[in-house]
Amino acid sequence: ARAPPPGRAPGRASARRGRGSLDAEQRALLEAQGERLIVISAEPDEAELTAAAARLAQLDPPAAVVEGAPGVVAMPRVRDDGAVAIHLLNRNYDPTIDGVREMPAVRLRLRGDLAAARATVWAPEAEAREVAAAADGSLEVGPLGLWAIVALSR
Repeated sequence: ARAPPPGRAPGRASARRGRGSLDAEQRALLEAQGERLIVISAEPDEAELTAAAARLAQLDPPAAVVEGAPGVVAMPRVRDDGAVAIHLLNRNYDPTIDGVREMPAVRLRLRGDLAAARATVWAPEAEAREVAAAADGSLEVGPLGLWAIVALSR
């Protein structure tokens, strides 16, 4: 069997457009995925794309989700040695102040395989601070200016 593409863990969900250009080995690999395979038509409509996106999110949930702070994006990074950091970017630009509005409370919910007991939060013009995971595994990152890096301790 072929190895998964770079950056893709084995056994994770996959989304593909049709099967027309696949060779026999590729088709066999896809068919072996069964319920983990999402196939959309060559020209999907909005409803089909929405359904496929919902199914993909169910099969392969995001690694990190920001709660309580609309406009904040989480970008997980995993090094070869297994160290995990979540880059947070506040996209709440306010033209009246020519900058981003600080988000007073940011909560980070991690996928189970990234669960951490605690983390260190680094942000510009601030001291590094340790945060402990809540009982549900989420991390209260606290206030966020333009950006922060959350390094997980597992």
